[in-house]
Amino acid sequence: MSELINLFRAEFSRTKKSLGQHFLTNAHFIKEIAAAAVVKEGEAAVEIGAGSGVLTQELYKRTENLTVIELDDNAAAFLEKHKSGFFPKIRIIHENMLNVDLNALYSDKFTVAGNLPYNAAVRILEHCTKYTERMERMVFMFQKEVASRISAHPGGKEYSSVSVFAAYHYSISKLRDISGSNFWPNANVTSTLLTFVPKRIQLLPAEEEYRFFAMVRAAFKQKRKTLCNNLKEIKILPEILSELGLSHSVRAEELSLKDFINIYSSSTLH
Repeated sequence: MSELINLFRAEFSRTKKSLGQHFLTNAHFIKEIAAAAVVKEGEAAVEIGAGSGVLTQELYKRTENLTVIELDDNAAAFLEKHKSGFFPKIRIIHENMLNVDLNALYSDKFTVAGNLPYNAAVRILEHCTKYTERMERMVFMFQKEVASRISAHPGGKEYSSVSVFAAYHYSISKLRDISGSNFWPNANVTSTLLTFVPKRIQLLPAEEEYRFFAMVRAAFKQKRKTLCNNLKEIKILPEILSELGLSHSVRAEELSLKDFINIYSSSTLH
């Protein structure tokens, strides 16, 4: 176990379950995350949920241009206390990440990494989509079940509106699964490490995206129902499906991102 985690344990003895705190202890995996996040030495980086600072320390070896965002009072105080000894040039922001404007942190491109708290992971991912124009990449650890929903493809049981949302904004790849025994305290679930590279192509006008994702969420509202039943408010939907060569009995889980975009675009023309 790393020196920083030992220091944290000595000061606080435990993590906060309410914040879903589980600190990664496996040095190999910590290095792997840092290497995936900071590809070019010295590039600007943001770490979300620095905790005891073990990933912070590894990121700092790759870039001193590092900002960490930490919500927890204990962890933020711990990082400030040990900053001079381990990562003297980092900037620490003691705040809920959902309240932070990432574009205000740097004037140019940046990368983002973090072991996301299980209870806020999807909200953090959604928040990050506001900054994709400036973001080079993101490397996030999720609970395996959440990661499966995020990265799922059409036809799979995990495929959902979150999958469509993520695919719209990012090219996603899986780095690895990490068992709960690699954390302190031990986690009862497996975690999955995903990388996200923002798509630079604007698939829909920005002002249309809110309505598009509202349609996608409605399409998945009751997964056993057909798309026509879930989207009854689009009166001409059967006609649109016919035009696109899709069955009137098709369900949301069978449709690709391209299918959803075609359906939405066609509905705005009728």
